[in-house]
Amino acid sequence: MDHTLKEAFDSSTNLTTCVECPTMLLSPLILPLLSTVSLSEAPSLLAMVPEDAYALVHCRDISQLRARADRNDWYRLLGTQHGEPFMGAFAQAVQTEAHGDLDELLAMADALEGEVVFFDAGSVAGFITTPPANRDHLVQLVSEWLPEDGAVKQPLLEVDGSSIQLAAWPADINGWEGRKGHFAAFVDHPEMIAIYSGDSLEAVTAALTECLPRFGRERRVPLVSSYLKSGGGQGAGPEAFIDFTPLVDAAEAELKRAVEGVLPDPTDLLGLEKGTWLHVSADLFPGARVDCNATLHIPPGTLAASLADTYKPLPHALPSNLPKSVWGLYALHWDIKEFYGRARAAVEKAGRGEAFETLDSGLEISRGYADVDPVVDVLNQLAGDFAVYMIEPEQPGDGLPTSDERQFTMLGIYAGLLDGEAFHAAIEKLFDAGGLANVFDMQEVAGVDAYVIDEEDEFDGGIAFMPQAFSIAISRRVLERSLRALSRAEGASLIDGSRMQAAIDENSGACFLACVEMAPLREYMFSGSAGDMRLPPLQEGQPARDPFDSQLVTSARRTKTGFTFRLLTR
Repeated sequence: MDHTLKEAFDSSTNLTTCVECPTMLLSPLILPLLSTVSLSEAPSLLAMVPEDAYALVHCRDISQLRARADRNDWYRLLGTQHGEPFMGAFAQAVQTEAHGDLDELLAMADALEGEVVFFDAGSVAGFITTPPANRDHLVQLVSEWLPEDGAVKQPLLEVDGSSIQLAAWPADINGWEGRKGHFAAFVDHPEMIAIYSGDSLEAVTAALTECLPRFGRERRVPLVSSYLKSGGGQGAGPEAFIDFTPLVDAAEAELKRAVEGVLPDPTDLLGLEKGTWLHVSADLFPGARVDCNATLHIPPGTLAASLADTYKPLPHALPSNLPKSVWGLYALHWDIKEFYGRARAAVEKAGRGEAFETLDSGLEISRGYADVDPVVDVLNQLAGDFAVYMIEPEQPGDGLPTSDERQFTMLGIYAGLLDGEAFHAAIEKLFDAGGLANVFDMQEVAGVDAYVIDEEDEFDGGIAFMPQAFSIAISRRVLERSLRALSRAEGASLIDGSRMQAAIDENSGACFLACVEMAPLREYMFSGSAGDMRLPPLQEGQPARDPFDSQLVTSARRTKTGFTFRLLTR
C-alpha cells in the first residue's frame, strides 16, 4: 500500500500494474477528491484551470461557432482545391509543433459540442469540454488518441461516477516525438470530459488534485479572474487570454544575455512584471467577414507605458501623401526620437547608462567620417509617420508579378520629415562619404529632382526628397506615381470614395494601419481566373461569391492602459 502513482507507472511500460493494483493508485488522489467534489453546484469548466496557468483559450459554444463558420466564405474556401495548400501547410505545422496527426485532431474537434477550454500552465496543459450528445464517440476518439501501449484500459479512479485514466508515452514511441516521456490523464466526468498532459506524473496528478475539487464551484484562479474582468467569456467565438507577467523574468534574463555588452541590462526597467496581459476575441460571419479584436494591457506608470506613448495617431493628411491605385498599405506613426530620449533617460536614471558609451563612440566616428550627427541630423528630422505600400500594375489585366524579385517593383516607401532640406543635406553627405553618389544619377522625375538607378531593367527606381517627406521606390513607375501624389498633382493621390480611403477614415486615431485589397493579392497568390475562386452559393438563387473580393484591415491604437487591435475582413 505504500506505492505511489509514479512507482505504479514506472513498474510497467504498458501500465498493466495500474490495472492490477488500483488500490495503490487511490491514496494520493482519492481522499481530496472525494472530500470536496460536489455535483449539486453549477459546473464551471473555467474552474478546471490550474492556479499557475498563464494562458487559456475559451469558446462558449463550439457548435454555434461551427454553424457560423459553415456560412463563412474563408472557412468554406479551405474545403476547395484552393484551400489545399493552406491545409497542407497547417497539417505540416501540426505535425511539427504538436507532434500529432491532423486527422485525429480534426476528428476530435468535429465531435465537440458546447463549451471548450484549453489552458497552459507550463508543466501541464489541458483541454476541457462539456460532453457532446454522442459522448461515446468522443470518448472513443480520445482513447484512440492516447498511446496504444501506454494507456490504462480500465478506470483508474471513480469519483461520483467519473473516471480518471492515466497514460504514458513510452520512450520508444513511433511518431509524436515530442510526447516521449509525457503523461496524460483522461477525465470522464458526468458533466465534462478533460485531458491533462504534462512533463511528469507528479505535475499531472497535482493539477487534477487541485482542479477537480473546484469543479462546480465559483472560486476562480487569478488567470480566469483577469480573463473575466477584461470582458472575457462574452464573445460568440473563440477567445484567448495570456498573462505575460509570469514570463517576464525569464524573458528579461534571456534578453540580458543577448544584449550584454551592447545594450543596457533590461531587468526590471520596463515594469512589465507589474501586470501585462493580452485578450483576443474572434468571430466569423456569413460572407467574407472575419472580426478579431485584441487588448494588450501595459502597467500604467511604468517605462513600458511611457514608451508606448510614443506611438501616436496617424496624420489626417496621410491619404493625400499616398498615390492612387494603392492596393496594399502599412502605415505607422512612431516618434522615434522621443522613444530614444525616454529610453535613454530611464536607463541612465537606473545607473545603467554605461552601455550607451559604445553607441556614443559610434556616433562620434560617424560625425568625424561624414560630418553628420545620426541623432541630430537624421533621427531628429523624422516626423514619425511612415508608410509602405504596393501599387497595382500599370495596365489593367496585366496581373501582378509572380516572381519573388518582381514583387518588389510594386513597392513604395514614404516617411514624413520636419525639415526636408536639412535631411537631404545630411543624406547627401552620407552618400558622398559612402561612395553611393556613383550608384545614383540625379534626374528629374515627375518634376522633382531624384536620385535614381540608371538601369534598363525593372529595378530603375530611386529616392527623392521633398520639403516634408521623402519617397523611395524600386521601380521608376512607382516612384513617379508617389512623387506626383506628394506634389499634389490633380487626381494623383488616393481617390475619395475608394475602399482604401474609407478604411483610413474609419480608423482615425490609430497609430498603426494595414489595409490590403484581397483581389490583387489573390492574383499574386493563385494562378487562374477570378471565376475559379468563386464558391457555390449557400442557397439557390444566390450569386457565387469570391472571398477575395474583400478588404483586410488591421489597426492598432494607444489607450490609457495599453493598446487595442482589430483585424477585419469585409
